[in-house]
Amino acid sequence: MRSYRLFNNVMLAGLSLLVCGLSGCGGGPVLPTGTVMGEVTFKDQPVEEGLVNFEAPGTGSAAQAVIADGKFEVPVPLLVGEYKVTVMPPDPPPPEPGKKNVAPNPKDIPKKFRNPKTSDLFADVAEGQNTYTFNLSE
Repeated sequence: MRSYRLFNNVMLAGLSLLVCGLSGCGGGPVLPTGTVMGEVTFKDQPVEEGLVNFEAPGTGSAAQAVIADGKFEVPVPLLVGEYKVTVMPPDPPPPEPGKKNVAPNPKDIPKKFRNPKTSDLFADVAEGQNTYTFNLSE
């Protein structure tokens, strides 16, 4: 009886390991990441508010950070690699009842930086901490 119980326990442990191995327990390889922060300026002055978008063309990895008083910090680590960067105006506030919503058009974010096709901003994210200064010009 004792050997039967031992056999069952060994079989149960082996089956658990097999199921765990086949289902991906333990995860796969950990990909290197980096944290990203920095500032955005226009004519040597901080961009008051807006959004900085990071998009990796090869992987589709993307993230966004809020600009406040010229500073930003991406809230999640980014995978290591090259990112196309765009700078957008902040989202407009909700319209007042009966009025149209007008999208903001801040003068400190030139239109060319709002479009991934025309922005010439890039960030090469390395493992660890990354700090960037994006100087916008007309």
